Amino acid sequence: MDDRYRDGGYKPTKEKFEEYKGKSILDPEVAHKYCYDIVRKHDFYTHSVGKHFPVSRQKYFYAIHAFFLEILKSREASRQMMVCKTRLLWWSETLNDIENNKKIQEPIGIALSEVYKNTNANFDLLHRMISYQLFDLERSDMQSMNDLTNYAENTRSLTFYLFLHILGINDKNAYKAASHMGRCMGIIDVLKKMQYFLINHRSYLPSDILLKHNLFFDRIYNPRVEGLVADQFYDVVLEIAAHAKKHLEVSRTFKDKLPKHAHRALLFGVEAESYLTELEDYNFDIFDDHFRRISYIKMPYRILKASKNESY
Repeated sequence: MDDRYRDGGYKPTKEKFEEYKGKSILDPEVAHKYCYDIVRKHDFYTHSVGKHFPVSRQKYFYAIHAFFLEILKSREASRQMMVCKTRLLWWSETLNDIENNKKIQEPIGIALSEVYKNTNANFDLLHRMISYQLFDLERSDMQSMNDLTNYAENTRSLTFYLFLHILGINDKNAYKAASHMGRCMGIIDVLKKMQYFLINHRSYLPSDILLKHNLFFDRIYNPRVEGLVADQFYDVVLEIAAHAKKHLEVSRTFKDKLPKHAHRALLFGVEAESYLTELEDYNFDIFDDHFRRISYIKMPYRILKASKNESY
């Protein structure tokens, strides 16, 4: 076992919030606070969305998203596939332990055990999330937009289904809206991380779209020439962003068919619309410094306004 988790005391590294040093991870309240802080630090807009869940459900929202962030981090843990695979399998075992009511000695796991006990969250979706990341480790280049959409469905859409579950919602229209919103956000996630992917020679760009624009993945980005980017790349970004926008629009067509509170799980649409609009304003230059800035006032206000209007 990791020494940080020995003897029931969580001893985080500096990167993992010093204020928890010496406090017991076996205390669900501490574990939930830990998940809350992870989301606030690493995904501020999602943190803002969580504020509009019913107070009694917020801790479960942050636990699920903290797990999602941890799974993505495990996927990126190392260039050695076995290291990433080991971390992902460890999380799979942790989920099994939660479902079998075994003792958990890790804060996100503790918080998830509370989710398992007190909500209708389908843990099969968490297992599916891990399974897809294991598949992604060995996946070759994405051949088509369908492959990228499948990636988005098996990452972001799964979290939205879970958010509906913790709200106590089981409705086909809500699931359809969540599926399309997840596909939109999953595609946007890829665009946001594209510079990292290019530097690390990992292609999440559909090969058919690249070929359509006479572009090959290994010729997109040249870090030796001040990060020179092929002009055709921005046309590729435009086309991919158009798919994300389409999914956002389809998700919103279900607005008047949703049960009460379902819009809370879909408030991510506010962030999506803002990103896609700004992407167009900046001529689809996803490398512009503007896209690395966080809106600590405007975005939370827009999310608040959408929540009050029961929109997304």
